[in-house]
Amino acid sequence: MKNIKFDHTFSINGLRDNKNFISVKEVEQVRNKIQKAHKEINSERLKKDELSFLSLPYAYKKKKGTVFGDTLWKAKELIDKKSKLIRGKGSDYVQIAIGGSALGSIALFNALADKLDPKQKKSNCRIHLPDNVDPEWIGKILDSIQIEKSYFNIISKSGGTVETLANFFIFYETLKKKIPAKKIKEHFIITTNPESGALAELCRQEGFTLIPIPDSVHGRFSVLSPGGLLTAAVCGIDIEELLHGAAVMDKLTEEKSFWQNPM
Repeated sequence: MKNIKFDHTFSINGLRDNKNFISVKEVEQVRNKIQKAHKEINSERLKKDELSFLSLPYAYKKKKGTVFGDTLWKAKELIDKKSKLIRGKGSDYVQIAIGGSALGSIALFNALADKLDPKQKKSNCRIHLPDNVDPEWIGKILDSIQIEKSYFNIISKSGGTVETLANFFIFYETLKKKIPAKKIKEHFIITTNPESGALAELCRQEGFTLIPIPDSVHGRFSVLSPGGLLTAAVCGIDIEELLHGAAVMDKLTEEKSFWQNPM
């Protein structure tokens, strides 16, 4: 894996006589505050729920030893299994989410999917990432997909996001008219908090596959959450490398030297 390098030479006054950006003096004035915050985050990252996202790069390989226990290790098994199935059999993959739960996957798709080597893609499954309730957009997706061969990933940590549920039921009701009722559960994956919420209850009632999102991992961290990783894997992105890259970056930001720390 090649590291990306960020050269800030032309953004700091005095290094190349650039007068349009911040100065070294201005950066130095906030150095103590930044270093204090950095120290506090590193000391609290395994203790506070709001910092649990920092453990995501490591949580999918270890059965124990992370703040998530074995939850995400088990989720990774489902992600690998379902992404392989969808890439092999699916004509279309539709992620149904909104806000932060949708944006992580959209960012990965826009940044990486088109850059993949054709040999790496190895799938003809088309990807659809609607992130609002625009009826024209949803209608176009319905008109373009082979719904009997389509798979749907419904992402909502709370399990009660109104817009997500609205879009889900549009595709659910349409599919019910096309295939036998007993087959419907094979086409839906629910990515949500397994402990509570309407979607978790629906999984228990209908037998949908549930991929768990830990309660402490909010939608804004969806790039490395189970929802984001499933979509990335279906797109053909190597999620092992993605997680490895995140872990490498995490280690780089432990650098104590102020000007050497990329954060």
